[in-house]
Amino acid sequence: MSVLSNDYDVCAAFRALGSALNKPLIGDSGEVSLRGNTINRMLGILGRYGLTDGVLRYGFADHVASPLLFRAMNLIPNDLYPESLLSRWKRILVKGDLPDSLLMLSDRYMMLAKWMASADLRNIIDLEPPSDEEWDKLRLTPDEDAVVSEQYQWLYDRYLFTELNAWSTTSLHYEYRYVVDKEIGDFPERAVEELPVTRSELVEIIANRAVYSSKESVLEYRLYSQVYESALAHLKKGDCEQAATLFDFFLRQYPGNMTALNAKGFCLIPVDTDKAEKLIRQAVCGGLPTRGLGIYNICYCRLLRGDVMQALQEADKYWCEFRESERGSTPAIIWQVGRGGKAELVSTESTDASIAKLCAAAADSIGDDVRRTRWQHRAEVLDAATAPAL
Repeated sequence: MSVLSNDYDVCAAFRALGSALNKPLIGDSGEVSLRGNTINRMLGILGRYGLTDGVLRYGFADHVASPLLFRAMNLIPNDLYPESLLSRWKRILVKGDLPDSLLMLSDRYMMLAKWMASADLRNIIDLEPPSDEEWDKLRLTPDEDAVVSEQYQWLYDRYLFTELNAWSTTSLHYEYRYVVDKEIGDFPERAVEELPVTRSELVEIIANRAVYSSKESVLEYRLYSQVYESALAHLKKGDCEQAATLFDFFLRQYPGNMTALNAKGFCLIPVDTDKAEKLIRQAVCGGLPTRGLGIYNICYCRLLRGDVMQALQEADKYWCEFRESERGSTPAIIWQVGRGGKAELVSTESTDASIAKLCAAAADSIGDDVRRTRWQHRAEVLDAATAPAL
């Protein structure tokens, strides 16, 4: 921790701010009050590092606006805001006509970004909606200089996400300039902490995005993130079909998203392995980016039905034909057999290592020592590759 803030360095303050903003505005009034006090305190600490309230207005713009927008438009269930507050936002955000829902999402997202750039800070913290007149005036307001918002987005990404693939492309560009030339934009040096990021890592990701440019928009990514978190909460409570329904909402907006299709199938695994496998296989055949995760899910479905040999054959085919041998560390949330033979959610740092362990146990269950030994060896190699350095 830093002497400057007594107990928070920049990264810790950013994360504490993000955590406070995630707190719901419903429930105990004391908790809601603590949320607001924490946000103000973290902004005060970041001010000591030379950062303005632009941290909240621009850096956390998506963090604040996306959950509100998606709930106001009934894309995901409301679990964050008092209904009286959300209804006031709905009256503002849903009024007017646009040709389709995606255009409306994009337009309202832009308007919320404008509102956050100019609204009273207290209103942003409390999510107090503007009047109709104030909202209409926002349309006449020129867009904020992109450089300002991009720089704060860079700080947001670098302090909240350890995985570079989660960063926006502009944030990767800013980080590259920082790593190579120590450029820090308009921020003081004390606001930009060193991160364990190398030039080669940045070059690889930036090049991949340039060559294999994703069609996913910011809105698509943010909506998926919101749906995923809500679905995960339902799965933890055993509401598998309700979790799958959330991805139906998403897929109606983005029908070609194979990640969401795989996720829908994943949600159904404990209740309908046949339907789950069909959806997951469709996602894999449709170009699921995390193929290994899809294969794990398929193998797990087959094992739940007692099709051990088919599961092992599926995994062997993936390992021999599709797997990139140098990359086995894709993290994910997966199902595994828990107490009483019931499926339980666990996190894994490597889906490929999880495939190997799943298959080793499956081979052992049918007395196939050759396959068990082979899969155990594969799991050990991957575990060693992903183990933290001492």
